[in-house]
Amino acid sequence: MPTIPIEPLFMDAADLNIDGDDYAAHISGASFVPTTSQVNWTGAKPGAVFTRQTRATWVLNLNFGQDWESAESLSQYLHDNEGEVKPITLAPVSGGKSFTADVVIAPGTIGAEINTFGVSTVALGVQGRPEFTTVAP
Repeated sequence: MPTIPIEPLFMDAADLNIDGDDYAAHISGASFVPTTSQVNWTGAKPGAVFTRQTRATWVLNLNFGQDWESAESLSQYLHDNEGEVKPITLAPVSGGKSFTADVVIAPGTIGAEINTFGVSTVALGVQGRPEFTTVAP
């Protein structure tokens, strides 16, 4: 049996484009997250037990710094485009291979604690699933 090599992801810089605009400087984290569930059916005879896995639904979780002063900030973009479907490209390694998807825009948090940076996390619903590409953004 061959040993399969691995190159673990180390995310210290990334590329994030939403509808053609570069928002990588605004985020401190980004991840596409799948959710699935198990469906079981049990019949009245021993051994009549069946299990299936549902298809994954996806969200894109973004962690970002709030910026309400810049007219083109990610905070403002998410607030102004709530509910719209936009194309997004995420390269977990800056300049590397990427994932593309259409996401439903959701707004983030407004405000923060005193003497801290205002941060926010949003979960943007993905239509379909992220598509992997070997082309850098």
